[in-house]
Amino acid sequence: MLSACVTARGELRDAEGVYGLRRAFRAAGAGSLILSLWRVDDEATHRLMTLLYSDLVAGKAPAAALQGAKQSLRKDPKFSHPVYWASFQYVAGTCVSDEVKKAMSTLQRSHPLDN
Repeated sequence: MLSACVTARGELRDAEGVYGLRRAFRAAGAGSLILSLWRVDDEATHRLMTLLYSDLVAGKAPAAALQGAKQSLRKDPKFSHPVYWASFQYVAGTCVSDEVKKAMSTLQRSHPLDN
């Protein structure tokens, strides 16, 4: 798993979709991805990834492990704001949902941590 910021970003091309790391990993044969839509606080990412890996090792499916990690992080008052956990998206199959495409487009125009 690649743990890095803005891995879901890329250049949106008409009729082609988003060109970026997601497409590159797909072309290389990755079956599923967990991507981030914007830069996330290092401590929050560390906590989320620790929770995620623990659940994966315990046998949970990636989507369920990510959901559980995000829910756990949300319960911590320090990381309850969505900017700390909502960036991470699980992508299975060969396409990105319209919701993720819309979020990526919005975030490319304005980053929440730049203010």
